[in-house]
Amino acid sequence: MVEVRDLFDRRRNEVDRYLEFLVAIDDVRANAIAHVPDDGEAVFAPGGMSRELVKTLRANGYLLIYNLVESTMTNAIDAIHRCFDVDECEFSALSEHLKKIVLENFKRVIGNGSEKVLGSDHPVQRAMITLGYNKEAIFSGNLDAREIRETASRYGFQVVERNAAESRGGIGLKSVKDTRNNLAHGKQSFEECGQQTSADSLRTTGREAIAYLSDALAGVEDFVKEGRYLSPQRQPSPP
Repeated sequence: MVEVRDLFDRRRNEVDRYLEFLVAIDDVRANAIAHVPDDGEAVFAPGGMSRELVKTLRANGYLLIYNLVESTMTNAIDAIHRCFDVDECEFSALSEHLKKIVLENFKRVIGNGSEKVLGSDHPVQRAMITLGYNKEAIFSGNLDAREIRETASRYGFQVVERNAAESRGGIGLKSVKDTRNNLAHGKQSFEECGQQTSADSLRTTGREAIAYLSDALAGVEDFVKEGRYLSPQRQPSPP
């Protein structure tokens, strides 16, 4: 989980820098407009950036935020699965939540007859944990706060609320997801998206997303630290 948190921090800083850049551009444009001489024209952005380019840059902000959301949660869930290898777990050692998830993955490989091996001591109990698991298939481009909470429920962890005031329960993640999908599928142009978005509002959305992801990561960290991916009999005793 340390690696996951470090990667989150690096990508969060990347998003922060970009959004602050967009705000700076808007500040320059506003200042230029306020000081246009009677017989002159405003320079709307550093280096003579056009209005259209500024709109496109704003729209790109949604892509960066969504990339942060999906990469962070994918890495967090993958960290849970990597615990199985570190602990050399067998299927029987997992919590009921994780048994269901592992079984779903396993069924995709061998079909619906897998129930026959659930009570067996055969080495397949070890293989079951990795067969069918695919990190790249955890999420599929439709990740928002509701999906994160549903995933947390499936795995048995919770999104903590250490930054609830700032995250607003992750409500902004839906607009990030929807806008990202509209851009990715060509339903909306980048200029159209940027026209409807201010740099300030995008920065606020980014901060809400970061706060919510931080809380989600904290929930996964607690889950892994306490060994709650294991059955109650296998979990380590509290210190």
